[in-house]
Amino acid sequence: MSPDAAHIRVLPESLANKIAAGEVVERPASVVKELVENSIDAGAGVVRVEIEVGGRKLIRVTDDGSGMTSDDALLAIERHATSKISTEEDLFEVHTLGFRGEALPSIAAVSRFELLSRPPDRDEGVRVRMEGPKVMDVEPAGCAPGTVVTVRDLFFNVPARKKFLRSKTTELSNISDVVSRISVAHPDVHFQLSHGGREVIEAPPAGDLSGRLADAFGASVLGSMVEVKARGSAGIKLHGMVSLPEFSRSNASHMYFYVNRRPVRDRMISHALIEAYRNILPKGRYPVVVLFIEIDPGEVDVNVHPTKSEVKFQNAGAIHEAVRSAVLDAFSRKKFQSAPQTPLSSADREERIMTALSRSVEFHSEKDSRERERDRPASEPEPLRKTSPIKPVTSPRPWGYFSELKVLGQLRATFTVCQSPEGLLLIDQHAAHERIAFERLRKEYGHNRVQKQALLFPETIELSLKESSEMERHVETFNKLGFDIEPFGERSWRVISQPAVLTSSDVRALVMDTLETLSSSGGADPLKDHLDNIFARMACHAVVRANRNLTDEEMNALLVSLDNADYPLTCPHGRPICVHITFDELEKLFGRK
Repeated sequence: MSPDAAHIRVLPESLANKIAAGEVVERPASVVKELVENSIDAGAGVVRVEIEVGGRKLIRVTDDGSGMTSDDALLAIERHATSKISTEEDLFEVHTLGFRGEALPSIAAVSRFELLSRPPDRDEGVRVRMEGPKVMDVEPAGCAPGTVVTVRDLFFNVPARKKFLRSKTTELSNISDVVSRISVAHPDVHFQLSHGGREVIEAPPAGDLSGRLADAFGASVLGSMVEVKARGSAGIKLHGMVSLPEFSRSNASHMYFYVNRRPVRDRMISHALIEAYRNILPKGRYPVVVLFIEIDPGEVDVNVHPTKSEVKFQNAGAIHEAVRSAVLDAFSRKKFQSAPQTPLSSADREERIMTALSRSVEFHSEKDSRERERDRPASEPEPLRKTSPIKPVTSPRPWGYFSELKVLGQLRATFTVCQSPEGLLLIDQHAAHERIAFERLRKEYGHNRVQKQALLFPETIELSLKESSEMERHVETFNKLGFDIEPFGERSWRVISQPAVLTSSDVRALVMDTLETLSSSGGADPLKDHLDNIFARMACHAVVRANRNLTDEEMNALLVSLDNADYPLTCPHGRPICVHITFDELEKLFGRK
């Protein structure tokens, strides 16, 4: 360390402003969040967001809210100036979205900034222009009532931060997510988002939450959702909608949480949701959730993060139990409407829900596993209880090995049972078909000739505006993957054909999962680092599920296909395809050795 480095200095105001801006302005979506929340707090009925080049070149937020006088506008660009708190007590009783008094000066410090505003009761407005933290001009201006904030060339004076921005597609996706989440909490407000003059989100005022969710997720999603409405201890109120287990997504991006109508990302709430869906949703699947938590503002600290995206609850345990119970109760009302309305314990409620839903989803019940273990006869051979002789097949087999196996039958319509030269072999039908479909898709794509199969009845999929925009961007990629998809109305798309190897798939779920993967990947080529992941998901959707009886011909065809696979020992996710027990081990179990 140099001698000068040991001395403490007061930083220049321009540098301090840039450091403070870094806490609030992480990327273009951060700017949009702060400005849109200010518009909501100003009582806006219409909020329009205009973006260019993913927010790098331009971010403009226009609203018809209360506006600002010239004096208020000048104060708004000063640090620690806010209309929303005035005492220390106010800091812990926050009822508005924006309150830090940092947003506008922080944004202005790292952009070319313009504020144009007029209160409805004034004939003249004010325009404030800034270059970084420097005020360039303040002048009277004619404008409509409300406020227009224009942010150009974000991070023009902070190149180190600018270079960490992602592609314009990724930044636009983040902005779309911000606007979507805020719009869901305010269905009475008209929200618009455009990118390069093209509409991405158009959400006119809706009468209720359902109407706004149709804009955010697509109207078809609502049929797979159930209402949540409950009261917990300590004055906690919950309401919203959650998807039934038969409808899920491949990631958690459609889980929307709000605390006093503030969008938040909270691990504890997420954990409570996952607990409610435990043993109901398959591993790796996530529900669509919009959940509002209303709580005394004094019971929650919203000032634990500069962007206000995280909160801290005084009684986190009560929140966790309230969320978990509310979702379970929603399932109970949906599935047991005609059942006697007798009070159920938490354990009984979960048991009934899992029993009723097990026919529509695949899941492995830890409870059932424990019961099977407990019920094993005490007279069971000691070696089997201590160490199992059944082991996954991990060493390579010669070509033709699987074709020569003798098929003995099926076990629980899930496993193909075979006799091998070494002993007994069990093959997981689902895992085997996954591997076969995965490798076929990868090979056909590599040769640029994915075989297609026309659907007897084309599948129509309704999307949100954001999803429809993403579909339009990726429709050629879908074509390369073996799908023929065409627009079919304003926000609907029609799937005409799909890869021939996937003929048994759930087309809608498959297309939505693939679209989510493509949309979440940055860069000019969304397939570059995601092909295997996409093929694995496609194969999982398409292949033979558990609990399906196969004919002898189908089981023998499966064995032949395994011989032709490059790696027939695990599925694309790494699970074993087959396990075996040798004749020698069988003889030991029966006391012959």
